[in-house]
Amino acid sequence: MIWLDNIAFQKGGKGKHILFFFFLFMFVPASASSYVELIRSDKYCKVWWSGSTYKVMKDTPLPEKKGEIVVRAAKNETESFQVVLHPLTDLKNITIAVSDFRKKDGALISRENVLVRKVEYVHVTKPSGKLHTAGWYPDPLPLCQEPFDASAATNTPVWITVKVPGGAAPGKYKAEITIQSELWETTTPIELNIWDFTLPDTPTMRSGFNLKTSLIKEYHNLETEEELKEVTDRYFRSFKTYKISPYYFYDLYPIKKNIKGLQWSGGTFDPGTVYEGRYSYQVKDNSTVADAEGRCTRLIEINPEHPYLLNWQAKTLAKNQKYAPTVKCYDENKEPIYWSLKWGVYEGSETWKQDSLYIDPEVFFTYEDLPDYRPFPDNAKYARVHLYAA
Repeated sequence: MIWLDNIAFQKGGKGKHILFFFFLFMFVPASASSYVELIRSDKYCKVWWSGSTYKVMKDTPLPEKKGEIVVRAAKNETESFQVVLHPLTDLKNITIAVSDFRKKDGALISRENVLVRKVEYVHVTKPSGKLHTAGWYPDPLPLCQEPFDASAATNTPVWITVKVPGGAAPGKYKAEITIQSELWETTTPIELNIWDFTLPDTPTMRSGFNLKTSLIKEYHNLETEEELKEVTDRYFRSFKTYKISPYYFYDLYPIKKNIKGLQWSGGTFDPGTVYEGRYSYQVKDNSTVADAEGRCTRLIEINPEHPYLLNWQAKTLAKNQKYAPTVKCYDENKEPIYWSLKWGVYEGSETWKQDSLYIDPEVFFTYEDLPDYRPFPDNAKYARVHLYAA
């Protein structure tokens, strides 16, 4: 194994040109939740609530434990909960309104930070697994913008979301939910406890939601790219609000990378063993892996009439380990010129050591009694550096 850093390829002659290389969601039945409590019960309707991570089925049994809605959140956090109506008679034209949240000291969180959605159901005819059954499952969450009806002896949930501002004062807030129909009306309190810390705008915990653009197109029966971009943008805005990252965010907007300087392949950029800068370039002596040889992936334009000096800092895993840098030549068509390698064998050290390879346009050299002409051939137009750890 060898690390190389601070590599410089210098063109001599009239001028100098130096290039440096420094080198989840889980849903369980609502009855399993400790946050499932009965809020109100009268001759018209029973009202109960649960957290946001539970699927409330149309026939989920009503909880026996009584309580009130208590929500906890950090500053700059979005928290949701469900209020479930279980009418004893059909209710028509139901509306839901949430008041401002207030503290005893007068601090206020406006009702504009509250969003109410209706929980709708999808009829599943082909269950996705042996543990599932056909039936009605809660899934869509359209905005609750119009009055709605609730049938007797059937759960009708609404999904309420509170967005806590980043500058909100911590502490205990109180608000009220007013539910009203043609026959019946009730008001129930909400307690919002805000912790004294703020979530960052950009989450530090990784998440991944498996939603492909092709699935959006198929599900919504979209026909044009403009329609697909508009609907996909709505999904992404929702992901941003709830700090969720989709796996496939680049389908319609591919990521393009433009890298300046010379690129390398076959080795590894090592941030843990560095001479200077952020990385060194590590090459392993292992012929069974791709990084046995490190090589510059872009050809360097040269002039065979000029001398060149290749400088680097190197350190090896073992003392006196021999390694070899090689410069290969290419013609104007970028085809390799065989039997014209510029190379040398060097002894490494367990500490950083500077070495160089000089390419002389006039003088040849010998290595172990074998002559090798050091100049670039006359038809050479490009060169590429290769590094071998042995």
